[in-house]
Amino acid sequence: MLKHVIYMAMALFLAIPSLAQEAQKREWRTVWLTTNHCIDWPSTRGTGAAVEAKQKKEMTDYLDGFVATNMNSVCFQARPKADAFYRSSYEPWSVFLTGTRGLAPSYDPLAFVVEECHKRGLECNVWINPYRFSTSGGGDCTTAFDKQVKADSLLIYQGDYVVYNP
Repeated sequence: MLKHVIYMAMALFLAIPSLAQEAQKREWRTVWLTTNHCIDWPSTRGTGAAVEAKQKKEMTDYLDGFVATNMNSVCFQARPKADAFYRSSYEPWSVFLTGTRGLAPSYDPLAFVVEECHKRGLECNVWINPYRFSTSGGGDCTTAFDKQVKADSLLIYQGDYVVYNP
């Protein structure tokens, strides 16, 4: 029995350096891309081929820069204010993408970001803001979805900030 315990201890002792090396390989060097109020991306809102090409170019330039600075991960904000940067049956398209809340672009920005990250060997994580509904008193939220949320009394109002009632 003592012999087995010694062998197990030796095996564990020998495994520790390889586990530490693996942890170094998986070091998380990430950057957060904020879409709320277009803080990081996109710098141009709108629809149409020229605007969407500019948005895509801006994103790929960001990603190329992250690779050049040895990042290995991106945290992309896909849901800034009860809206989405992807097709959702729950929330409208983001105003920060097209300039009009609920107006769909001709491409899926989240799918684009994931695909472009993977082309560059970057891990792509999604970051959402689960509670924020509006930062302007809710007057900017006029889609059918927004009207239903307001009618259902699912919100808390505090000055200009409107959040979902958890």
